[in-house]
Amino acid sequence: MKSSAEVLRSEPILVDRTAHTFGTEEERFRVRSHGVLTLFEDHVLFEHVLTGTRIEIPIAEVESISIGVRRRRHKPEHLLKITYRGNLLFAVAVARPESWVNTIGTLSTRQGRTPRVDRSLPFREVMPRLRTAVGFALIFVLVLTVVLPLFLSWVHLKATRETRPEAPATQPTGTSG
Repeated sequence: MKSSAEVLRSEPILVDRTAHTFGTEEERFRVRSHGVLTLFEDHVLFEHVLTGTRIEIPIAEVESISIGVRRRRHKPEHLLKITYRGNLLFAVAVARPESWVNTIGTLSTRQGRTPRVDRSLPFREVMPRLRTAVGFALIFVLVLTVVLPLFLSWVHLKATRETRPEAPATQPTGTSG
């Protein structure tokens, strides 16, 4: 772990002051808290606002980076997920997780590491869009099943009226007597 003087010497690359962590798997009791997430050239630092405790993840130990989604009050909340030191997981909600994933991936590559990077959205995030598309398709099919027979019967009725020959007018035949 670096001293405070070493941390202050390097310039931050990305900073998110509204980050919300769900704790790490190495903690016995996971503490959810708000804090500041800062990315430096050689490590990621999360500092809890209230307790001042720090979670520091060296870029050299990052094994995978991905974007997760958590539903909170019916709104999707995007998470930055970092797996490091074997299988420890650190998840934090940030404003733009894509930029964090891309930057951490670039920094890891510069250090000679190639972590697994997953930039795609999870299936849970795609599901609402898929549900909307299926809904529109079903409405379209229902409209076609109701409107199409009416339209075809109207066309048939109009076509039979136009092709039906007019009956010649009958002239009364009279008998003279």
